[in-house]
Amino acid sequence: MDPSIEVGVVMKQLFSRNSVDCDVARNAPRNYRDDQQGSVAMFFALSIIPIMGLIAFGIDYSRENAVKAKVSAAVDAAALSATSMALNGASATVAQNTASQALIANLSAVHGLNYTSDSAPTINVSKLNGIVTTNVSYSGTVTNNFSTLIGRPNSPVNVKAGASGGSFVGASGSGQYYGSGSLSEDPVVRGADGSYQLFTCDYSGNTWYNLLSDANFQINANCTGNSSWSEYYKVSILAGTHVISITPTLTSVGWYGTVQTGEAWAGAITIDGVAYPAQSGSNTYLSDASQGVTVKVVVGQPGVAGSSANYALITTGAYSVSVAYDSDDDFDGSTGLAATFGFADIQIAANNAGKCGVPGGTWGGTLGRIDDFNANDFIVSGPTAQASQFTWNCTTAAQANAKVRLTN
Repeated sequence: MDPSIEVGVVMKQLFSRNSVDCDVARNAPRNYRDDQQGSVAMFFALSIIPIMGLIAFGIDYSRENAVKAKVSAAVDAAALSATSMALNGASATVAQNTASQALIANLSAVHGLNYTSDSAPTINVSKLNGIVTTNVSYSGTVTNNFSTLIGRPNSPVNVKAGASGGSFVGASGSGQYYGSGSLSEDPVVRGADGSYQLFTCDYSGNTWYNLLSDANFQINANCTGNSSWSEYYKVSILAGTHVISITPTLTSVGWYGTVQTGEAWAGAITIDGVAYPAQSGSNTYLSDASQGVTVKVVVGQPGVAGSSANYALITTGAYSVSVAYDSDDDFDGSTGLAATFGFADIQIAANNAGKCGVPGGTWGGTLGRIDDFNANDFIVSGPTAQASQFTWNCTTAAQANAKVRLTN
């Protein structure tokens, strides 16, 4: 064979093979991309089911909350309506039936609520000594549109409301604060509802806490102590336009071998900036008939700080507050060291209080059956800081509205 022809054949075969290899190399990214697209599509197909389930649950959950809000509003309105009717002369039975019919109509109109005669609301109205008390409860279900796919066809709806009213609807009760307790010896709050709680307060003396706030009346106090204990110390009472301040004289005492602060109060008090020194007997320093405020200091044991015979008594039309300073002795058996320290003992009694709404403050909340013993929630800016809950002076309209109010 002609050598030139042989070389040409070899070159043709070589170029033909390179062309095929180039096509393979050129198509490799496309093939890889097609493979990856297939994987992504499979992954998306597998994940779409739980994603759609979560979206469906979110939609149903939002709808469920909207239905519950409407049901709660209807139940609250029924409790207030029944109470008002009974106060305005209707019998308990008539008020109960009328409010029940209105509530049924309102519930039947709530879109999404499975209202049936088997899930009718319950309304109980009672009248006793001029006081009307109403309790309303409803239990039903909300139909889920999407969550059925994940085994949740319905969601429960359980709503309760209570209301009370009357000429003496205001809160009544008694309670006590004192600066020593069994848990780290922090201030004790004995609520009007029988509760017993402790909370830690700032013992630096720079922080004031609102113990009670109502229209034209408030009690603020601060603490002293160290890392082992804290106690109520200074007390400031705002009664109408008057400011009553009670602060014990400090003495040095031993706290397990270290010098700490104690008390030696025996009747000194400051009213509207005028200081009245300790004095034996029963002394009335303020009697304001126009505001219904009286301040009396009793010293039955002169020179004795921790005595129940020594106390200040502040009275208004709705509150009676006794402030005394008590002392406590502690003994460390391991070291043989003793400690003596004092604390403010504040006792509060209320009669027909809260005419403008549920009283505030750590103790006022328990008086209104609203317990919150987180001390930080009741910090005020100073001893004479007025709580804004009642804008200090409540109006006649506010008092009228407070005659009928929700209780839970």
